[in-house]
Amino acid sequence: MKAKELKIFKAILTKERDKTSKGLDEKEKNSIGKSLKDSSGEVSSYKVHMADLASDNAEEDTSLDLLSSEEKLLKQIQKGLKRIEEKAYGKCTKCGQDISMKRLKAIPYAELCHICQEKEEQG
Repeated sequence: MKAKELKIFKAILTKERDKTSKGLDEKEKNSIGKSLKDSSGEVSSYKVHMADLASDNAEEDTSLDLLSSEEKLLKQIQKGLKRIEEKAYGKCTKCGQDISMKRLKAIPYAELCHICQEKEEQG
């Protein structure tokens, strides 16, 4: 891959890393650990119905799942940036073949070529 292309992908990944990191920080501050009482402004927890508590727990589980997904994405982006620094960007980490430009444009942090990704997904 040419130096000019690497520079472009580095800029894309850096921007995506910063955006994902900022979003992750905001979500962690705003959603985790807040009870229904806290978010609704209720003074007493006696007015909270059991169904509301169940809904609150489900909402927190969803928030945790989203945070986990964003943390995984952030790690993938950081790995992509590391591969750029190591001059290994654009090469499949399994077979060593070039990852297509079309795939890298769609998923700039991709570490597997299309064929290896399909094999990975199929088990």
